[in-house]
Amino acid sequence: MTYSIRPLNANTDFPRLAELYTLVSTQKYTAELLHEYEASASTSRIRRRFAAVDANDTLIGCGDALRESWMPGQRFAVDINVFPEYRNQGIGARLYDESVAFARANGCDFLIGSVREDSAEGMRFVTKRDYGFARHIFESCLPLVGFDETRFIPALEKAQASGIRFSSLAETGDQDEKILRSLHTLNAALVADEPANAGVGNSFSSFEDFQKIVFRSSWYRPDGQIFALDGDRWVGMAAVGIFTETNSAYNMITGVDRAYRGRGIAQALKLLAVRFALRHGVDYIRTNNDSANEIMLAINQKFGYVSEPGLFWIGRPIAPETP
Repeated sequence: MTYSIRPLNANTDFPRLAELYTLVSTQKYTAELLHEYEASASTSRIRRRFAAVDANDTLIGCGDALRESWMPGQRFAVDINVFPEYRNQGIGARLYDESVAFARANGCDFLIGSVREDSAEGMRFVTKRDYGFARHIFESCLPLVGFDETRFIPALEKAQASGIRFSSLAETGDQDEKILRSLHTLNAALVADEPANAGVGNSFSSFEDFQKIVFRSSWYRPDGQIFALDGDRWVGMAAVGIFTETNSAYNMITGVDRAYRGRGIAQALKLLAVRFALRHGVDYIRTNNDSANEIMLAINQKFGYVSEPGLFWIGRPIAPETP
């Protein structure tokens, strides 16, 4: 078929790109949501997106080369997506080559990405290009109809009896910079301690970027930023957002300081996350976990989360562009 490659135009291509992203993910995208994500981007981001378009200039695929400031070394994330009816015609390969060329020209020495484990086409595509498989990320979903919290209340009471206090930004307010910085510091520490980040060397977003990404997002609710305190020490948190497009919640992270594990705090946070979702009247909560995070996977299963096809994180070195 006749097609061409040009730079992506956010103003004209986002509605069609949202359709494409919705097809290949578990989230429903809209043009408005893509514009929101664009507005929250760090000023240090390096990115180029390539649109594959048909003879009518309608988007049929997209290639994305992206470097965030928190990525170690000179890594770039490359993401390639093509509408199903246009696959197996060389379009994805062309988008990939364009994206890799951009990354290499900007000093990239290592490519990263992800591929859905239930996508045979995607698995063939990345295997052909010599990617290694770094981590397996589980997706799971908890339907909320009929959820019974009774058996999880003892964990909450146990944590409280040990001196742990639970709160949220709805209670403390979200205008106190000291509180927001404490939340940012805890979030960064817990993300660094996740098995998925072991040995990767990722840093965490700056406080300024964190403010944009979290507090200016449409999914943000103050009562969804839940944390556990031991006196003045921040020891655990759960961050949950509301996605109105699917009437669902997403539990982005639940974590507890290593020194405080085994005291029921993680289960208590999970329970408070469910209560948050129920207050907002959503149908289900989604989350993801690394396959090596056996403790959190066991807690999710106890709560009734149902495993779904997840993602493989992938990577491969590339030679930098020669002068």
